[in-house]
Amino acid sequence: MCDCNVCKFYRKFESHLEGLDEEKKEFFMDFYELYVETSVDKDYYECIVKGTWPDSDEVIANARAINSQNNQSKGS
Repeated sequence: MCDCNVCKFYRKFESHLEGLDEEKKEFFMDFYELYVETSVDKDYYECIVKGTWPDSDEVIANARAINSQNNQSKGS
């Protein structure tokens, strides 16, 4: 594991799983997976908005074009 915030949090999280039965461990591991996916998505979108993601302007332009097409088709 590295020393990023997600990995640091996982080490703390993992220590709290000790002593839980398997059903509870599974529930909390599933919850943790959702946390990680959400964190990655948040970081990705934050980089796009800040303009630090490669081709972020193109990503935003494509999203706007798709959104515009969807809005036009709803109005038809």
